[in-house]
Amino acid sequence: FNSFFKLKDNSNINKELNILAGLAKIDKRVSFHTASHTNATLLLYNGANITTVQKLLGHKSVKTTQVYANIMDITVVRDLEKTASSKK
Repeated sequence: FNSFFKLKDNSNINKELNILAGLAKIDKRVSFHTASHTNATLLLYNGANITTVQKLLGHKSVKTTQVYANIMDITVVRDLEKTASSKK
């Protein structure tokens, strides 16, 4: 990872991520934490096992990782509501 960014400081990595986001026309501040959070959410959304995500994120407790699974629960509810409203 550090070989790609050639940086070791988290604040410098965040600066580089924001430059990349700007180049991609993403009008939102991003950080390493944001990228990690998005990755975890997408992994769970696509069916990854929560203990796999826990290990990837370095969480000692699966309860910490469960936060991402709770986000997925909200996504499921929204998708069901969207589907129900489109049938009306």
